[in-house]
Amino acid sequence: MALGDDPGIGAGAAAAGQCLSQGQILQVIGQHQVAVRRLCWDRNPTARPSVGIAVSMTVAPDGTTQSVSASGDDTAVAKCIENDIRSNWRFGSVGCSQRISIPFKFVRQ
Repeated sequence: MALGDDPGIGAGAAAAGQCLSQGQILQVIGQHQVAVRRLCWDRNPTARPSVGIAVSMTVAPDGTTQSVSASGDDTAVAKCIENDIRSNWRFGSVGCSQRISIPFKFVRQ
């Protein structure tokens, strides 16, 4: 699932083969995106004008994150995001595991 795939899908039912709906996933991302930006991008001393990071994770049946991995243009930013997701992100308990991917794009203002 990419962050911008279909913003018209709400928090309704999940698609076939999925536990979480796109709306549920976007809700959790929305709860954490400002903190991730401040912690992992704003405090990062890189001179790069922009950074793209791809995150893959498994959401466990109890809503915790497992197997979180991040990679991209800046390893320090990727590792920071990975650690934040692993420590702080929780999805609703859905009773099954689901693999999701989240792209992050940061641009210096």
